[in-house]
Amino acid sequence: MKNVFNLKLVLICLFIGGAVVACSAGSGEPSPSPSRYLVGHLPNGSSIYANQQIFNVSNTESINAQIWISGGNAGESYFVGVSNTSPSGPSVQMNPSKCKLIAGEASSCQVIFNPNDSLLGTYAVTLSYIDASLRSAKNQIRSVNAVGTNLPGLLDFIIKGKSPQFVYINNSAESGYSQCIVRSTTGAIKDGSCKNIVNHSLFNGPSGIALYNNFAYILNRDSNSYTLCKMNESVGIESDTCINPSMSSSLGQPWGITFHGGSAYVTNVSTNEVLQCSINSSSGLLDSCTSLSIDLGSPAGIASDNKYLYITSILRNSYVQCPISLSGNVDTSSCNEIIPTGAGMLHNPAGISVGGGHVYFINSNLTGGSTNNSGYTQCEVGETGIKPETCYTITGFGANPIGSAINNGYIYMTSAGNNTYAMCQLGDNGINSASCLPDQTTYEGLNAPSGIAFGQKNY
Repeated sequence: MKNVFNLKLVLICLFIGGAVVACSAGSGEPSPSPSRYLVGHLPNGSSIYANQQIFNVSNTESINAQIWISGGNAGESYFVGVSNTSPSGPSVQMNPSKCKLIAGEASSCQVIFNPNDSLLGTYAVTLSYIDASLRSAKNQIRSVNAVGTNLPGLLDFIIKGKSPQFVYINNSAESGYSQCIVRSTTGAIKDGSCKNIVNHSLFNGPSGIALYNNFAYILNRDSNSYTLCKMNESVGIESDTCINPSMSSSLGQPWGITFHGGSAYVTNVSTNEVLQCSINSSSGLLDSCTSLSIDLGSPAGIASDNKYLYITSILRNSYVQCPISLSGNVDTSSCNEIIPTGAGMLHNPAGISVGGGHVYFINSNLTGGSTNNSGYTQCEVGETGIKPETCYTITGFGANPIGSAINNGYIYMTSAGNNTYAMCQLGDNGINSASCLPDQTTYEGLNAPSGIAFGQKNY
């Protein structure tokens, strides 16, 4: 589904406050061009033109539209500025910021359109103007009402190219999730880009989330179910396609989910088990689930690399690693439970991420204690899996962090206790703790965020 907004660029009568500076000016009007497009007419009889009608731009670049006036009484001038962009998202400015167009002179300005990783589609930029000879907005309104305007034109700024990247964060205290845009330049979640989906009939204490084969899978801890949604490269999760399918095996407070070798693996906290399920390639449904024979204690986070499946025990302060084949077969007889001690001690590990030669446990500290043991534990990973002797724990980081995800050189950790997330750079030595930006949020706000996942171009 292509996300296209068919909206107009029109001129409306609004007062532009503040100081005004002139555009570049010279003798005579800009030379007529076959490609010029009539935007509309001003009350003094001048016509406003743009250098073209349709502008195409990549969502990671910017484009300029030139505007000027022609005709009317020589010397009469108007101040023109940007008053609105719809839908919101792209950044639009005038150059110069206070633009003055003078009839009979070669004065022109530019509308600078910066998509800023916005959704693909067509956007409208609304311009405002005021007669430079009038000294007050009140007089301007009277003049316009008396003279009137004729504005038949429209300009389309069409964002095309690579789709923006989305991040999805489950809000466990709310019946839904937040979908936000990730800035391509900094990796930060773009403030103001989020939309919050709330649906009490579909979501109930959403916990883990994972993306696979153009579907999103969201676990519902409080209703022992999962929500399945279709995904689209341009718009992300198509929320109107979400359903709660039935399963052949019961869920018991499902917490974490991951995919490996064509199978899905789901942790059940209350039943102390991990389910391995096949995936229907066309419908996305989880089929033929079986319980893996592993000694577990309240399993929560789950992740894998090419050789091992890793599962955290939220109550035992431990993790289990099991050999796993590329096709997804788990060697349950060779699973090992490890309880890190000393500098690498775990504190109710709820989430886990693995990549770049390291594993990161997210210590939720959900059972509490006399000190703030929330934070993360980092360990090296080698041919034999996690190296417990390399583990070390950072405490006092966030408030009840729950989920994590690695994306494009960064790790993101959700913090359910203060409705925020943290973002840290990753390097050869794992997390660069000095780079961490904790307590980040969005303008729309998070509500006890838990699971987090990033959507690539091909899910």
